[in-house]
Amino acid sequence: MRRKKILVSFYLLFSILLFSQSGNNEFRSTWVITWNWISPDDSMAETQDRIIDILDDHVAANMTSVLFQVRQSGTAYYNSSFEPWGYYSGYQDPGFDPLEFAVEQAHLRGLEFHAWFNVFACSSTQPGTPAYEHPEWVCRDRDGIPMSSYRALSPGLDGVRDYTKNVAMEIVNNYDIDGLHLDYIRWNEYTNSSMMDNIGPEEETRIIDGNISPELLNELENNRSGRYLYDIDHPYSAGVPEGFGSWEEWWRWSVTTFVDTLHDSIQAAKPFVRLSVAALGKYNWSGWQGYGTVYQDAALWFNEGYIEQLTPMHYHWTTADQFLGMLTDDCPECWEDHLQLGIGSGRLYSVGPGSYMLDNYNAWDNHASIINTCRTVPWVDGYQFFSSEQWDYHDYWDHAGDSFFNAKVKIRPLINNNGEAPEQPELVLTEIDSLTYSLTITPSNITQNSWFAVYRSIDDSIDVSEDEIIHIQFDSSLFTILDEFNGLQDYNGQYSYSVTQMDRYWNESLPSIHSISDPIPSFPPTVIGTDPADNAIVNISGPLQIQFSKTMNIESVNNSSLIISPSVSSTMTWSDSNHLLTLQLSEGLDYNIEYSITLEPSITDINGVPLDGNMDGTGGDAYSFDFWTVEEDIYGPAVYQSNLDLQSDNNLLDIHDVITIVFDEIVDQTSLNESTMNLYRGDNAVAYDTHVSEHNDKTVLTIRPSEPFIPVTDYELVLGSGIEDMLGNPMQAEIIGNIQTNQFEYSDINIIDNFDNINNWWQPSGSGSTIGVLAGTEFSTSNSFYLPGTSPQRSARLSYVWDLGSADHLLREYLSGGPPREVYFNSGFILQCYIYGDGSYNLFRFCVDDHVPDAAAAYHEVSEWFLIDWIGWKLIEWDLGTDPVGTWIGNGLLEGTLRIDSFQMTLGESGASEGAIYFDNFRVIIRNILSTDNEFFIPDRIHLSQNFPNPFNASTWIEYYIPSSQDIDLTIYDILGRQVLRLDHGYRGPGLHRVRWDGRNSNNGRVSSGTYIYLLKNDKTAHPKRMILLK
Repeated sequence: MRRKKILVSFYLLFSILLFSQSGNNEFRSTWVITWNWISPDDSMAETQDRIIDILDDHVAANMTSVLFQVRQSGTAYYNSSFEPWGYYSGYQDPGFDPLEFAVEQAHLRGLEFHAWFNVFACSSTQPGTPAYEHPEWVCRDRDGIPMSSYRALSPGLDGVRDYTKNVAMEIVNNYDIDGLHLDYIRWNEYTNSSMMDNIGPEEETRIIDGNISPELLNELENNRSGRYLYDIDHPYSAGVPEGFGSWEEWWRWSVTTFVDTLHDSIQAAKPFVRLSVAALGKYNWSGWQGYGTVYQDAALWFNEGYIEQLTPMHYHWTTADQFLGMLTDDCPECWEDHLQLGIGSGRLYSVGPGSYMLDNYNAWDNHASIINTCRTVPWVDGYQFFSSEQWDYHDYWDHAGDSFFNAKVKIRPLINNNGEAPEQPELVLTEIDSLTYSLTITPSNITQNSWFAVYRSIDDSIDVSEDEIIHIQFDSSLFTILDEFNGLQDYNGQYSYSVTQMDRYWNESLPSIHSISDPIPSFPPTVIGTDPADNAIVNISGPLQIQFSKTMNIESVNNSSLIISPSVSSTMTWSDSNHLLTLQLSEGLDYNIEYSITLEPSITDINGVPLDGNMDGTGGDAYSFDFWTVEEDIYGPAVYQSNLDLQSDNNLLDIHDVITIVFDEIVDQTSLNESTMNLYRGDNAVAYDTHVSEHNDKTVLTIRPSEPFIPVTDYELVLGSGIEDMLGNPMQAEIIGNIQTNQFEYSDINIIDNFDNINNWWQPSGSGSTIGVLAGTEFSTSNSFYLPGTSPQRSARLSYVWDLGSADHLLREYLSGGPPREVYFNSGFILQCYIYGDGSYNLFRFCVDDHVPDAAAAYHEVSEWFLIDWIGWKLIEWDLGTDPVGTWIGNGLLEGTLRIDSFQMTLGESGASEGAIYFDNFRVIIRNILSTDNEFFIPDRIHLSQNFPNPFNASTWIEYYIPSSQDIDLTIYDILGRQVLRLDHGYRGPGLHRVRWDGRNSNNGRVSSGTYIYLLKNDKTAHPKRMILLK
């Protein structure tokens, strides 16, 4: 046994040295989920545009491949002869074959296309789906009862395996894919508990493989007998199937048999199609693992060659050290111990970071360290990230392409594959001008498509394992590309070019005879920006910045070549690849002084070319700019604007309102503290949350009570004179704001969108109704501006730039789909959103659809315009029952069921030409009168309100009313019906009661994320509601 292990280890070492990742070999991809590229509300052109945008994003990030979901829940997103169209296409043909279109467009961009295929998870019961047509195929529990939700087909049935193989092979045979990617390639993890009841089709569809909730994991550990691991031909009562020593052995055999059989079929039809599997991130360790929990033996498939590529879902880990441990350092709880034969055979293994988990744990910036650390493991061939949705949200594509994926790569070929390296192609290099060359490539074989890699080197030879790849092409005929320079590149010599041709296995030809360019001119460096700008008036605190057009020789920039007059002591720091110089001032500048900064012509770029100060194209002249400092400020901050009238004793606020104070200058935020800001109800201090921001040289302070205001109650805001500006000047006097809350309470709050992400919203330019806007108009998110007291601390940002030359101006920010579009309401509700205004005097309004589910342009109705004359957060609302309906393309009536269509803006009569506003906690509510003539009205029945906020993070408030004195009990249960905490109980008087839950159980321990039930009952009735805890 010891001798065998030594031999295997030697083979592993030898194969690592032989097959390890070269400098320009790497697999890179993301998982692209159905709902990110298709929606039943989109036209064919809109869906195609979205697919193209997704693929263009992958190109921008220098990805090699895309894992594109085409089968989900037993439904198809392509022209299938087996299964119906899926939920996200509205169960109907979208007017074209998305798979054919996406494959073609991916190849046009030099991307591999892997068809992402969900295998045994088949929850849909639409006519034509396997669960509908063959209910006998659905997994059963020990009592023989089939699954009623989250349905999965049994891998143990011959009919299921044969059918699923045929569905998969239709894709392989009919489409020119590069890989088939299997997901849910395992037994299911569900049990027969009540937590699986009352699940909607979308909730079933949106479950992510590889992820498991704490509730479900607990259920797996405590209800093993309830697992759906049997089928009609293999009931629990019949015992372990013949020929097997245990159920576990049979469960693993059934999945492995499918993988092996499918692999044989692919090899017989199109052997270049790589079969890969989305394996659970933990192979055979911990409570949630592939081998022992869902009977997925991914290591066996990799070692035996049943798959070409292993692509696990590494969602449990969020740091570089954790990834290294999982791969190789924490053995036996690591992958390396189990993969030696597969690694030695040269198969591909790629790491699968859960980008959504990095986002959830505020560890997004760990991507780079995780990637660079995994690159130190010789048998790691690349990465697939889950998912493209989070990369969109963080607008991460260009950043990746400029940083950790800053070079194009090709994919390492499998060892001993069935292909053969083509003959070398031909390359003709033609100079168009001194900065532009065309490269025309003639394939050696024009009968079939091949991959091509175009190389560029500063040497007079080409090293295909290390040299820069400037282009990847998928083609079968002559093609031409351009290599264009902007004159700002660091290199100004000659380049060598060559091209190789690769078959579908990525077997690479010898490089073509290389061609050499003339020397490429590199222009002299110039100054392209300064902060402050020339002749600007600035504060005395600095810092000062200078942006250069090229990479600079930082040794040439010193106190002799950069002169500040009058002299100022400063420290130089460089960033942006030595393009940006920052001068950190040792002391502040003097007041009311003119300063001049001169850069001498002795300053050079990295090539030694001197500064071109006057930008005439010839280096060797100085550059200078001047600025003034402000006059000395001796006055403290004052209130510039507020939603409170500070001269009035009667400021009427809603119970969910905020208080916003805008100061007339920048305030020292350290002076905004508990000693200078107080909110009182009578003599009692009221807890509150704050958000502080800056807008146009003004500090904006927003105060929001930690719990909602109490109706018909007096409050007092006190801002002390200790609030100071940046120079230490205090406010002249204390500020007092008197507040009275109105007579309304909220009986229902339905969140439309809290803007955790904006994946369901189009960019403004995507709407055909948008007109009169320029580049810079976009919808994004912000972690800097958010409603205080909310989690996560994030909002949506609508930036706009009006085209003042246009006769018409309308910005339509359209909600295209997803859960926010599925929040339905009627004219009995009030539409609310917290909006951070920019004081631009432009106009904003809401737009809804009526007559839902019918859709037509004539069913768009709008609110009247709101003049954005405020700065900071403000609660904006449209009472759909009493407020006027605005004028657009509808009939001015709110009829039937409603849903959100869009936010809209237009240029105001005296509006600013550009700006930005922010949105948070977009919702519909029902508000009831609580009191009349300042005397409380007592409801005639028990009423339990929806908790607020919901979903919540740290804590939430629950309100209830009782009409008379009585014994009550308010208890929280988990989704399985187990008691978590008795929150309130005993004899209570009539009226409104409010209690807070901080997410703890009866043992004072923190409970996990999930859905919880809170139940209010007396001796006659019970009133339940659901709430969601997120962490």
